[in-house]
Amino acid sequence: MSLIQLVGISRFYEEGAVNALDGIDLEIGPGEFVAVTGRSGSGKTTLLNLLGLLDRPTAGTYRWRGTPTEDMSERRRNRLRARSVGFVFQDSHLIPTRTVSENLELALRLAGVPRRVRRARAVAALERVGLGHRIDARPSTLSGGERQRAALARGLVHEPELLLCDEPTGNLDTSNAQRVLELLREAPPGGCAVILVTHDPGLAEQADRRIELSDGRVVADTRRLPSDGAARSDETPTGRRGRVLDFIDDVGLNVSRRPFRAFVSAFGTILAVGMFVYSVAMATTTSSRIEQVFDLLAATEVRLGAPPAFTAVREPAVEERVGRIPGVVDVGRTWEVEEKPMAAGEGPWAAPSRMVAVRAVSPGAVAFLKPDVDGDGFVEGDHAFGVPAALVGSVVAADAPVPIVPGSIIRLGGREFMVRGIVEDVQRNPDVLFQVLVPATTAERLWPDEGSAWELVVEVEVGTAETVAGLLPLAADPEQGDRLVAQTLPEAKNLRQTVTTQVDEFVVLLAGGLLVASVFGIASATMAGVLERRFEIGLRRALGMSRRSIAAMFLAETTLTGVLASLLGLVAALAIFLVVAGGRGWAPVIPLEVIVAAPIAGLGTGLVAGIVPAVHASRLEPVEALRR
Repeated sequence: MSLIQLVGISRFYEEGAVNALDGIDLEIGPGEFVAVTGRSGSGKTTLLNLLGLLDRPTAGTYRWRGTPTEDMSERRRNRLRARSVGFVFQDSHLIPTRTVSENLELALRLAGVPRRVRRARAVAALERVGLGHRIDARPSTLSGGERQRAALARGLVHEPELLLCDEPTGNLDTSNAQRVLELLREAPPGGCAVILVTHDPGLAEQADRRIELSDGRVVADTRRLPSDGAARSDETPTGRRGRVLDFIDDVGLNVSRRPFRAFVSAFGTILAVGMFVYSVAMATTTSSRIEQVFDLLAATEVRLGAPPAFTAVREPAVEERVGRIPGVVDVGRTWEVEEKPMAAGEGPWAAPSRMVAVRAVSPGAVAFLKPDVDGDGFVEGDHAFGVPAALVGSVVAADAPVPIVPGSIIRLGGREFMVRGIVEDVQRNPDVLFQVLVPATTAERLWPDEGSAWELVVEVEVGTAETVAGLLPLAADPEQGDRLVAQTLPEAKNLRQTVTTQVDEFVVLLAGGLLVASVFGIASATMAGVLERRFEIGLRRALGMSRRSIAAMFLAETTLTGVLASLLGLVAALAIFLVVAGGRGWAPVIPLEVIVAAPIAGLGTGLVAGIVPAVHASRLEPVEALRR
């Protein structure tokens, strides 16, 4: 029985305008060595593509061992090509990121050869073509002749029934070309038919049979020697578990052997996941610290505001009365004096530069505010004797035309004040940074009856705020206290939760935006990789890989890249966060959810990013992909 039989095969392109093949009738038996010759454009490569099931005829019938291939499904054609057809191209098309042995093992994998015997089969095939010493070499280190012999070994390693060679000696010198031709006669297993397309008449004369094409038709078919052979026996194909492991190995090699491209495509995901993890960890840790500050500040704070008519609240004796309430740690009086023109400098000639808010504070009010002062701050005599001294808020100092520093003189309302310090920060009431603080006794001496927003500020022990707030109004003004209401800050915790929630939402939105950007980054890099690897895609299709497997391979590559990128971003973010937190003396708080979410986000990013490149790669026609 003939191995292959063509009956009336025609192949038209561009809606019949180009007849690459026109009514070909041909039979080739097992073991035949056939040379196909003809001028450029005569249809030689098209014939090879049809014989290798890389293309379909426009008309006619192609039978493989008596079975019409036109009726075969795409999956069956892929399987037949993988197990029974070998290819040797003019360019070796060795995958540059794989070793010579790995290139052969890929062909064996697609042919269904079990994993346990692939390495030995690859080594044996390489030794047959004289490359036993280059088993683990990369293709880039081989000479042109060695690469072509490696390609020949790959075409024969799975012991095909048909070996198709498209100008395999076209890029070789005479010596290497003759060596390849000798291997084509000696290396194929018994029963393997060899079809060699060549322009070299000398090489064609060495074949058992010579077919000449012209304008898509057979114009000559001559035999030099009779030939006979037997078909090879099939191997037990790889099982399902083995195919899954093979797929994982293949994808892993594709990613690991292209580390720079993988890093470039994954950079956006690394950045997105890293920012997300770092931000969430920082926000969570900050939230924990806010909780601590809340316990120390908000939970220990009680305020009592009173209009000027409540004179008892304004008197110094109020501090003694309130101080006797159980749980009170400190109490102070504070109010805002009318705005005063301020001049930076001493002497009556210092021109006022702006109007500033002046706040009067007793010693207890200063302790309550907990300011961070650059300088010595108020001394005891300032409060005792009403000394014209001041603490200047940092914003006020920064806006002054003349530098204001501790020890300098400023003028408020035409009066000179000694600057005791600059308030750089404050834990309570940030408005202080925009004000000038003066002792309460000084304000009462210089500006009597001026002021608004009179307030008692009380620091209490943790857990006593509500009790103190209930007793404070009557203690502050025994006669009218029932008309006053003291305020604690239970809403501060809700405020903290609101702020933390908003920070978390911002972090999620930021990370989401970065992840979307990383999807486009991975997709564009992968699409560029598809174009760069189009020859590899064509080769894999020629070796029997299905369109579905091509798509799955690229999709798995982008998914693996996304997961690895997310893990790298996670590790980097945690390392940076721990360094920052440790440097500030914070107790780091890292939510378990964010550690779990990071690889999931990377997986989703890679999966979405790989869809378009995977579909594009699967739609590449092998004939076009292999064509330069």
